[in-house]
Amino acid sequence: MSTTPEKLAYDEELFQRLSPRSRSFLLNLYNQFCDEIDQRPYENSVSHTKEDLRRIIAAKLHSQLEEFLSNYERLREEGVTAAAATEYLAEHFDIPEEDLEVDNRYELLLRIYEHNIVDSLEELLVRAKMQSYAASRAYILNESLSLQDIEANLRGFHEDWNQGEDDNPPILVDREFEGENLAVLKIYQEVGSQSQQTFEYLETEREPEETPVEPELTRVRYHQLKTIRIQIEVREEETEFVFSDPYRNWRTTLPDFFESVFGVDDFLRSIEEYRSEVANEIEESMMDAIDEGKDPVETARETINQRREEAEEQVEELELPETRREDIKGRISTIEISGSEIMGDQSIETQEFRLIAGLDGLFESVDNIEQGFRDMIEKADSEKQSFVLRINGRPVGLNEGKWSHLNSGRLPDDDRKALQIFFDGGVEL
Repeated sequence: MSTTPEKLAYDEELFQRLSPRSRSFLLNLYNQFCDEIDQRPYENSVSHTKEDLRRIIAAKLHSQLEEFLSNYERLREEGVTAAAATEYLAEHFDIPEEDLEVDNRYELLLRIYEHNIVDSLEELLVRAKMQSYAASRAYILNESLSLQDIEANLRGFHEDWNQGEDDNPPILVDREFEGENLAVLKIYQEVGSQSQQTFEYLETEREPEETPVEPELTRVRYHQLKTIRIQIEVREEETEFVFSDPYRNWRTTLPDFFESVFGVDDFLRSIEEYRSEVANEIEESMMDAIDEGKDPVETARETINQRREEAEEQVEELELPETRREDIKGRISTIEISGSEIMGDQSIETQEFRLIAGLDGLFESVDNIEQGFRDMIEKADSEKQSFVLRINGRPVGLNEGKWSHLNSGRLPDDDRKALQIFFDGGVEL
């Protein structure tokens, strides 16, 4: 005789962790693991309520649920969004479009289990995360590096750096992902020792039985680490590097690292920041229009409109759910010229000037501002100014072929994807 859900002995903490999840999700979660406990899947018509399913899963699928939630925490801690992950899955795994329509990390992870690719979770964590940096932290080296001897070269680098005569801060380079022409490395390096105050009884090896009446104070010393991920993709005549963080805090480490492991002399001087041909074209068309006495804003609009049509066609080729493709196309349709930024231009006595707006509405509502704006960008030093576009109302700066989000905070994944397609034809990782 089976035990009713109300009478099951279940893990209360796991039961609570399932509280926000929908009944349909819980049903699918149970069905994913039920064969491991020799049970049959539930039909959707089963009479169990959401609370019943929470109890059953927390009681009968304890170990499976712990593993599932642990993997969820890895997705959350790495900041991998459902949109970025499904984008990567669509490009690299044979998964039907309808199964990529997920709203959150829980649904994403369940799809990964359902398609039996949980063994590729580490790859997904690393590659999907790096995908979000490709647009803003990509650099090019004009030679093809070899990835064949990374393991041996890293061993030599670790030995020279950590045990050589120089007093270098300890370092560890972890190979997170390796393919035929691509590798992702994560570097850990000590940045100095620090200490913090704590109660002495908390530092004993055994778990303290009770809190002392008057705890003694002590100081605990620890060594803080900094980290950076580097994705290295070898192409026919060049190598692309994508950094997870700005490399300014690694200027004393990266030259030695790349010389020792890859044989690149003066690495930081050898790489060039990736530049978009489309961004260059928009900037150059505006500057040419100024030189020729034409309307730079209208010229930019014509260039943007032409590129927008091409980009929307490219979206149709993406292996993403139709709803996501339509959403990305909708975002591309909002891209428009919206202003200019001028920094430190003494020729027009301007220390800092930024105009970001819907230009048509602004020009119609404020007298003389249209002519003033045009005069400003015509007279400004071209090397001191950049132009500003908007996507979904969010400002994006163009400067010397590079585009970047101007506001603080993270650019939404679908805005990022729309901009990558618009400026670069998409970035496949």
